[in-house]
Amino acid sequence: MSSRTQRVPDTATLERTVERYVTEQGYTVTDENAARVTLKESGLGSIWWHILLLLTTAGFGNAAYVVYTLVKRDVVTIRVDESLPREAGAYGASA
Repeated sequence: MSSRTQRVPDTATLERTVERYVTEQGYTVTDENAARVTLKESGLGSIWWHILLLLTTAGFGNAAYVVYTLVKRDVVTIRVDESLPREAGAYGASA
């Protein structure tokens, strides 16, 4: 499982960043509080790999691919770090 942390300067930016991950990249929220949100990549991999593996391995390769995609999902934690500078235009901030 790939895990990374992203820091943002305030809660408004946190909300915008989470919204971007959910709507544009299909992540799902797994844990949330006022200063931190954890998201996990959703999905079970490429449909074309599933079809290929289903046809060529009698389903065993397909099952292994599902397990692989579940284990290798990207996990992102977004934290509010008020020590970050809040520059005009940075992090989606308005001037």
